[in-house]
Amino acid sequence: MEAENVGTGLDSVQPALESTRNPIEAEKSDFTPSVDLLAASHRSDAFPQDWSDERRQRSLDRYKKWLRLKQLHPRSPLAPTRDIDLFWHLHMLSPVAYYRDCQRLFGLDPVSWTGGIATL
Repeated sequence: MEAENVGTGLDSVQPALESTRNPIEAEKSDFTPSVDLLAASHRSDAFPQDWSDERRQRSLDRYKKWLRLKQLHPRSPLAPTRDIDLFWHLHMLSPVAYYRDCQRLFGLDPVSWTGGIATL
């Protein structure tokens, strides 16, 4: 009987993992940048020209998820991967849209925020 009650310890971890995954998945489509970053990526010399629309869309989705992670963990240093960084810098090239989006996501001015997303 005792063997039935002995767990691996993963039973208590699984709900915690689910709770950390679900907010990101649930929120990924809630944020839409106020500039069409996908279209802008086709005009940008910084983006590899051999990237397909699907690759660009995947990278844009990853950028949105990264922003969500920064929203959930504002004091954590979360370094973006190259594809995320390309969309981040592309977003910053539209300063009015970037400012508004940072206000909407973080409630902060990206220029004066020294410990977070605007800091390279």
